[in-house]
Amino acid sequence: APDPYTRTMLVGQIWLSRPLVESVGVSISALQVLVTIIGAVGLVAAAAVLRRFLTPGWAFFSVGILALGPIYGSISMTYMTDVPAMTAQFIALYLGFERWKPALDGSCR
Repeated sequence: APDPYTRTMLVGQIWLSRPLVESVGVSISALQVLVTIIGAVGLVAAAAVLRRFLTPGWAFFSVGILALGPIYGSISMTYMTDVPAMTAQFIALYLGFERWKPALDGSCR
C-alpha cells in the first residue's frame, strides 16, 4: 500500500491519465509517453525557474545535467510519480516566483 506521502501524487497521476486510458485503452506505452511529455514540461519549467537566478547558459546547462543524469533518464519514461511530482514542483516554483516577482525585484515596497 502506498504511504500517505505519495498517495496524493498517485491520485493526481491517475486522474491525469484517465482520459488517455479511456481513449486508447490500457496501454503502458501510451502512459509512458504521457509521463515523458510531462517530464519535458518539467524540464522547461526547470529552465524557467533557473533562468531567474542564472545566466541563460548556466540555466540550460543545469537543465541538461538534470535531463542527462542517470536517475532522471531511467525514470523519465516510466509510469512512476517521480517525474510528474518534479514537474508539479517546478511549475509551482515558477508560478510562485511570478506572483512575487515585484517583491523579489525590489519594485514593490
